[in-house]
Amino acid sequence: LNTSAYFIEKNELFLIDCGEDIFKEILKQNLLDNINKLNVLITHTHSDHIGSLSNLILYTYYRIKSKVNILCGKDNKDIIDALLTLTGCTKDMYELIDEKEYNNIYETFNSIQFISTYHSDYIPCYSVLFNTKNGIVFYTGDTKETKYITGLLKTNNVDKIYTDVTNDKLSSNVHIHIDELKEKIDKKDRNKIYCMHFNNSNCIKEVQELGFNIVQKK
Repeated sequence: LNTSAYFIEKNELFLIDCGEDIFKEILKQNLLDNINKLNVLITHTHSDHIGSLSNLILYTYYRIKSKVNILCGKDNKDIIDALLTLTGCTKDMYELIDEKEYNNIYETFNSIQFISTYHSDYIPCYSVLFNTKNGIVFYTGDTKETKYITGLLKTNNVDKIYTDVTNDKLSSNVHIHIDELKEKIDKKDRNKIYCMHFNNSNCIKEVQELGFNIVQKK
């Protein structure tokens, strides 16, 4: 399934990733009602994370009469630019924004940082770190390693961590395996971990039995 997240501050929508079925879900939930500015954070360019971005941009430009602001890791900027050009989006429809421009102007977060995280040998991938008044919120774009998560937990300044997880026993896994989460994350810290991007329902059950949270679809 496509993995995405959002939050709204005043009349601005912040969307993390926009996979193949996300634009349809945005319309279904009327998330663009009363929105006058749309900010999309892209973690990487696998289609389940970017597949309907061009549809969202075209809709926003013609229906809301607004550009979409796109934030991403530095190694993805040219790739995203090329993909959007190939799918019919022109430069007056969107703008690639440096995340530093978002520092200290919102209530929801103080700053955004894209962290390069290993997911695949073939494309760059980033996770997103939000500094908030309640501590760090970390959202994995997709990764197969826990070192970023365990490192953050050691700082004692973590509010929530959202991470992909799988129970597939494949040598080619590109997501964190549930056994590694079990091994690397202390029980006292598991209430801070919110798991997502499950490969099957058994994985969800295993995650809950181990004391981790699961992300609920809205």
